[in-house]
Amino acid sequence: MFGPFVHKLNKGGLDDIVANGRLLSTTAAGTAGGGDGVRAHQGSFQDLYRFHGWAVRPDPNEIFIEFKTAHQPLVVGPPHRHSMVRWLLDAGQYLLITITGVYNGCGQRLS
Repeated sequence: MFGPFVHKLNKGGLDDIVANGRLLSTTAAGTAGGGDGVRAHQGSFQDLYRFHGWAVRPDPNEIFIEFKTAHQPLVVGPPHRHSMVRWLLDAGQYLLITITGVYNGCGQRLS
């Protein structure tokens, strides 16, 4: 298993993600690198929460999924402990995951 990773929900789908253990591949905007795939940050939610400053402007409506997967990602950008990673999947395909936590933008564990 690879991980942990953290995926921030941008387009909803929490119920499907939790019920089926999968993330949907989508086409990213140019600001997110463009192309099809599933994107996430490498590392645990707690580490990333501090590292990326999400705690600076907490938002209880933001949802983050912490997970592991059997599929190795591609590291995007300079490799470091909190690198962005991507799984190259056509839009509409799913990445199977094992959820290790669901958090809101205030750092509260939801499940």
